[in-house]
Amino acid sequence: DKLQKSPLEYLDGVEDFYNAYVEVLEMPDRYAHLLSYVPTDSWRAILCASLLHHYSDQEIETLKELLVKFYYQNWVAEQKEPKKQTNCNIIKAIKEKQSVENIASIVKEYLNGNKITQH
Repeated sequence: DKLQKSPLEYLDGVEDFYNAYVEVLEMPDRYAHLLSYVPTDSWRAILCASLLHHYSDQEIETLKELLVKFYYQNWVAEQKEPKKQTNCNIIKAIKEKQSVENIASIVKEYLNGNKITQH
């Protein structure tokens, strides 16, 4: 059923993603600036998903702050990227329009499970 879209519908989806990606790249705030130093692009996909699924500006700001904490704490403790599954779980939660609080619980579970504490 989902594969029965017309080519124009697929192109509309690509255009929507492109526009969201450009919006993420042009975010001028400090959280976006800090995220730009993270050595993975997963945060961009997460923020694009939040835009495409119509999260509010406040929810996106809270999400950016959460992502800064998540990626930087992981980087300091692990010196590597977080597990890809955690990024996928965050994107899945966004696609399901879960609250930012639920997304924070995914991050907390990862940090606690890997003995990366948040002070």
